[in-house]
Amino acid sequence: MVLRGHPATNLDDLHTDNIVAVLSRGRLVFGELPGTPAPR
Repeated sequence: MVLRGHPATNLDDLHTDNIVAVLSRGRLVFGELPGTPAPR
């Protein structure tokens, strides 16, 4: 999971609204990351 903010140091950043992308087994399954194809 790729999150906005710093949830490791600020628990207030650990919200579903801050999810940028989800990767599984090396593939993007949700969201967008620069330079990667969109999920199918």
